[in-house]
Amino acid sequence: VKICLILPVLLLSNIVFASEQISTQAIKKVIDLYYSGQSHVSLVDVKICGGIHKKGNKKNECTKELKSVKKDQVSYFWTMFFVPYNTKANVMVQFSHNGITRKIKNIQVAGSLRYRTHIPLKFKQAGNWNVKIMHDMGSDVKDIGSYKIVVQ
Repeated sequence: VKICLILPVLLLSNIVFASEQISTQAIKKVIDLYYSGQSHVSLVDVKICGGIHKKGNKKNECTKELKSVKKDQVSYFWTMFFVPYNTKANVMVQFSHNGITRKIKNIQVAGSLRYRTHIPLKFKQAGNWNVKIMHDMGSDVKDIGSYKIVVQ
């Protein structure tokens, strides 16, 4: 009976994943970059969240992605980085409103295929905000991403 219940799940999962199959070359490239990528940090994903899961299989994931936020509303600037093995790096996140830097947050990231962070936010000014994400390499700073936030 247990095999009868498991078999359809396995067959269905093979059908779902078959359409999203990644080439072996792409997988090898990611593995090679992870184990020999020196200190190259990559921004994989970024979003504004209404909350963050605290436990379970969704721990550190968004509870709800937001398209905009209200002034004084608590939200979270969520990021996911690819950080090569045995790498520790500093990432700077700069929040600007009308061209004026209002906040800078430094994040220490370490070797991981999906290093996730979330910065709690409460915007005091309505309007368009620009977020710049940078890899601080000591003697140089490299832009690795940007994001726009609409505050109502």
